Amino acid sequence: MNIVLINYEFPPLGAGASNATFHIGKELAAMGHKIIVLTSSFKKKIGYDYENGMIIFRCPAIRKKTSESNIVEMFSFVVSCFFFIPWIVLKHKVQAGIIFFSFPCGPLGLLLKIFFNIPYIISLRGGDVPGNEKKLDKIHKILKPLRRFIFKKSQAVVANSEGLKQLAQKADPIDISIIHNGIDTDFFSPSNSTKNNKEFELLFAGRLSEQKNLPFLLKQVAEFQNKHNGKIKLHIAGDGPLKQQIQDLSKNLGIADCITWHGWVDKNKIVSLCQKLDCFINPSLCEGMPNTVLEAMACGLPVIASNVPGNNTLVKDKENGYLFDLDDGEKIQEILILLSTNQDLLNKLGIKAQIMVKSNFSWQKTALAYIKAFTKV
Repeated sequence: MNIVLINYEFPPLGAGASNATFHIGKELAAMGHKIIVLTSSFKKKIGYDYENGMIIFRCPAIRKKTSESNIVEMFSFVVSCFFFIPWIVLKHKVQAGIIFFSFPCGPLGLLLKIFFNIPYIISLRGGDVPGNEKKLDKIHKILKPLRRFIFKKSQAVVANSEGLKQLAQKADPIDISIIHNGIDTDFFSPSNSTKNNKEFELLFAGRLSEQKNLPFLLKQVAEFQNKHNGKIKLHIAGDGPLKQQIQDLSKNLGIADCITWHGWVDKNKIVSLCQKLDCFINPSLCEGMPNTVLEAMACGLPVIASNVPGNNTLVKDKENGYLFDLDDGEKIQEILILLSTNQDLLNKLGIKAQIMVKSNFSWQKTALAYIKAFTKV
């Protein structure tokens, strides 16, 4: 089958959905399908490229940063695609499309269906689901009629977690399938070396956005540091619109010295951090299926996470990590005290985390599920 994957973000741009697009495309190509990825240009990366058996076409688009994109930049990609899709469809004899995000990319699925009678699947990723990010509620309300028309014309709508499915169905009464993200467990794997950290070292990785709830995390780190004589260190890997605000807050809380800022890093650096540090923490207000949590667990790193859909699909409280309610700072303090003083427990949780990921999540399984979704009537 000749399949076009459409996402405004593809490595080196973006995070979770970008990573998913790459791995799904790679696995589909390995199965013998012809894969064309339609994505945004970035700096000198424009036009055709070939990678891991995939044909990549980077449409001219406005994009300033690898880590984030604003509405204008997303819109520039969609407009550009409207001009290039007919040519891509005819040149590569496209037979099906996987569209990542109902918005901004969903309308491009409509173009495939209405003008070329090509079936498409909408892959919901998180921020494109009403209710997942409160700041987008007004936009989702305005786009509701178009969103529902996009869903109606699709071959299938899929979510990457049960929680995201339930949230999407609150907004739109449609059938939604679940296709989980996968993880490359050969690449994301534990180190054989022994950790000898003098301090309890936490890792957060992701966009520095409101969704990730970093101010709350910094306040919890400050409280722990004050109560336990500075026996904690937080590593932050990521970039985003709240970076300056979060850095200022760390200074105001008096914890700037116990935070290491890594900026936006590649997957090699993420693996290195996961293998060296003690625990991963994800305090998000909402999630789809967090790739960073999967990656940390695959590296044998126990996870402390907010008890929200997406996180609680992966983290089982007291089995392979710990969950806390968003309004329960005391619970976080209890977890930090317990884990910072019990290396055997950290090791036990990490082993179980790795086993769970390796047993249940693979990109090959994810890619096969998308192919099956095209065959369902």
